[in-house]
Amino acid sequence: MKRRTQLIAMLTSIVLATGLLAGCGSGGAAGSTAAGSSAAASSAGTSAAGSTASGDTHVVKDANDREVTVPNNPKAIAVGVSVMPHMIYALQGRGDNMVAMTKPAFTGYKDSIMYAMSPEIEKAVDTTSMGDKINMEALMKLHPDMAFIWQGEEDKAEQLESMGVPTVILKSAKNWDELKSLITMAGDALNCQDNAKKLCTMIDDTQSFVASKKDEISKLSDNDKPKTLHFQYVEQLQIYGKGINPGIAESVGGRNIKLTGSSADTNKPTMEEILEYNPDIIFISNFDDYTPEDFYNNKIKGQDWSQVNAVKNHQVYKVPKGLYRWAPPNSIEKPLYVKWMAKIVQPEIFKDIDMDKEVKDFFKSYFNYDIKDDQLTQILHKDMNK
Repeated sequence: MKRRTQLIAMLTSIVLATGLLAGCGSGGAAGSTAAGSSAAASSAGTSAAGSTASGDTHVVKDANDREVTVPNNPKAIAVGVSVMPHMIYALQGRGDNMVAMTKPAFTGYKDSIMYAMSPEIEKAVDTTSMGDKINMEALMKLHPDMAFIWQGEEDKAEQLESMGVPTVILKSAKNWDELKSLITMAGDALNCQDNAKKLCTMIDDTQSFVASKKDEISKLSDNDKPKTLHFQYVEQLQIYGKGINPGIAESVGGRNIKLTGSSADTNKPTMEEILEYNPDIIFISNFDDYTPEDFYNNKIKGQDWSQVNAVKNHQVYKVPKGLYRWAPPNSIEKPLYVKWMAKIVQPEIFKDIDMDKEVKDFFKSYFNYDIKDDQLTQILHKDMNK
């Protein structure tokens, strides 16, 4: 194990030499390695991800299979997807060219470590133009040269493109392959293909790590696999009942609630269904302000948690938040979430995971940023998750 740790440390130092904070394209934070590969690809007529390039622009295919001509080095990005600012920052190694984002995205930014890493975003970005509806008058004053919108919001894309703003439509991920596709597509659109590959490699490496524990997990009986419950919104009893999170829980030796009928359609089990399931471990997201103490002290209005195993055994955890919330399916920090969850669900099988080191290594190797101890406490919610 010691030799494996030394090897990982050596690989981390190599990645650090070409970390994401080097930027991409000539607009990157420090110039760079990624810029060199992109420039070479452009001169050959195609980018690293296969999109055609010409002069100051290149053509990408978005989630709707549309060809969109976008700038090689965007100077003013309008972000209509709340989860995307942290991904754009990670891919570019900068965020000061994001001129508009949604209010929930800005709230997430202000509460995250990204605020300490890139405080200039606060002054650069407008939060009044992008939301449920686009305030085109306000947005056009910002002169956006590129925009990102979710699939299902094609009307917004039409509105933006009618004003000459090239708009890339993205698809929310439901599994690991779709998350890698999202990262790859965003990286291609931003001309940051090398950095996208690094983030996708992190996903692959984490999946390989979990797979290496498959034999140990397969030997567990059902009684050895704790029942997990993943909240998106506590008050509404909205859970992550499908997609990446339940899959992660099962892959690291946990079990998930089986919803039926309308609960399965809405991912909103009734309190009765939850009490019957009686989860052993509860994870709560950062989309609301509820804490483990709220469960332990039974302070949530209209809900009685006093007889639930997770509460009686103090196994309620606030999910970490780094560049962004780790709970949503489109977080680039999802590999860190896997290891954090694994350490809680099966502490013996995953006893070699050191989350302090995992988080510090990630920010050092990908951003050349040294996480301080108080920031680590903030990211991992150590005070709440004692």
